[in-house]
Amino acid sequence: MHTHLNQFRKSQDEKHLRAVHAQTCQAAERLKSCEAELIRCLQEVDRLLVHRFLGYNSLFQYSLHALKLSESQSYAYITVARKARELPQLQEAISAGELTVSKAVRITSVINEANQQKWIGLALELPKRDLEREVARENPRAARPEQARFLDAHTLELSTPLSEVSYKKLERVREVMASAAGEWLSLETVIERLSEFYLERKDPVRKAERAMHRVQHNQRANLAVHETSPRESSPVSTRNRKSAEERNVQLDSARARSATGNFEVTEDPSHNSARIQAQSQTLAESTTNPAPRTIPASVVHQIHARDRGRCQARLPGGGRCAPTPWPVA
Repeated sequence: MHTHLNQFRKSQDEKHLRAVHAQTCQAAERLKSCEAELIRCLQEVDRLLVHRFLGYNSLFQYSLHALKLSESQSYAYITVARKARELPQLQEAISAGELTVSKAVRITSVINEANQQKWIGLALELPKRDLEREVARENPRAARPEQARFLDAHTLELSTPLSEVSYKKLERVREVMASAAGEWLSLETVIERLSEFYLERKDPVRKAERAMHRVQHNQRANLAVHETSPRESSPVSTRNRKSAEERNVQLDSARARSATGNFEVTEDPSHNSARIQAQSQTLAESTTNPAPRTIPASVVHQIHARDRGRCQARLPGGGRCAPTPWPVA
């Protein structure tokens, strides 16, 4: 390692250093050109729905899995591509290589057709930090997008804009929970308990697990009853079973008469005619407009328990669909 710049200069060839610098500048120019080309390609993919044709639910999934971009890159390129399609001056600045995507994405929340010249000029003149300050002054909520980053192997730091009303609701929830627990609770604990409370009641996977557990418990209980009960039934249970069988026979007979058109006849001819006409109309309507088929709840529970709430579609590259049921973009 060289401790002084003069020693470094003496040990290196000046022409070689300038050549390395020139190559780096050319690579930077190619990067700008490639970014502009990628923006145009994404606009065409979005317009023609190429990602849907290839089996991707969203342009964001297409960018992640087909283009192998990171989440932050996918978000930036998609946001800029869609905004540049609406604003010709922004499109020209990116195509000419004057404006980079990293700066363009910072002004997408505030730029529009009326002020596009102003914000493009600021993006070209100001450093990124000063540009973010101007965006925050124009639109405070847009200055801090949602983000999560790892603090250690098991802990993330969540940063998200929150309105004053929402924050007061969260504080009220903390007060209620702390009163019930008899101790002060951190916001991390409050959010974790709120998430658990909601998932326990609304998560279809957990509902499926509870339903299947009930079915297994009932099967074990019925098996235990059959093993412990005597073979000869009591007179009361025999009568109940016979009455249930008779009711089932009557219901089956009524369904058969309704399906075949064998209607009951009374002594009043006018009543018979009206009744036959009404039942015929009901049967015709049920035949022409059948009731929509519904999937039994037991089948739905089995699907959720098997798939864990994830789509099972296979993408063209062989991977599975993104785990989130609601695409980001």
